[in-house]
Amino acid sequence: MNEKEAITKDLEELRREILELKARLFAESSLRAQAESLISLRVSALEAKSTCFS
Repeated sequence: MNEKEAITKDLEELRREILELKARLFAESSLRAQAESLISLRVSALEAKSTCFS
């Protein structure tokens, strides 16, 4: 394998790794958004309960 082929192979590998990282970041941000939404709902529910007992 010549130097150009080796560089091309390395670039292809880096491209795959970047795509995998992008996919992981997207999945993690989606999970984070779901968690934030759930926390917000629970806080709202607790606030509603606390006003009932005030």
